[in-house]
Amino acid sequence: MNPDEAVNFQERVILRVMDLGTLDDIFDLEASFDTEKLIDTLKAASPGSMRQRSWNFWHYRLNLADARIEPPPMPVRTFT
Repeated sequence: MNPDEAVNFQERVILRVMDLGTLDDIFDLEASFDTEKLIDTLKAASPGSMRQRSWNFWHYRLNLADARIEPPPMPVRTFT
């Protein structure tokens, strides 16, 4: 995906940075988007779009979980 195409898939790009980004990328992401946008993106994550470690990190980072509450389970694919 080139940069021009990425503009049309903002949530997908945000989610990839949330999953694979460095600490500097995280700071840039948080400076570029409000917390609500990051929460909405995380909640709309499709199955397989994040690793467990990133899923947990962002739930703690965005105050959606704390040390006493585990993050919700990751989205899973279902076949009907």
